[in-house]
Amino acid sequence: MQGFLKISIYLYKIQDDSILKLKNKILFVFFINNQIYLKITLEF
Repeated sequence: MQGFLKISIYLYKIQDDSILKLKNKILFVFFINNQIYLKITLEF
């Protein structure tokens, strides 16, 4: 779970920093019941 948590935080930082630069990649992070559900959507 710790590894998954680190990956989710990393992807969340990517969303904040590069969402304007990488329009083809959209990352969504959901926090439900103290658990992280990661949804990755790719648009071409």
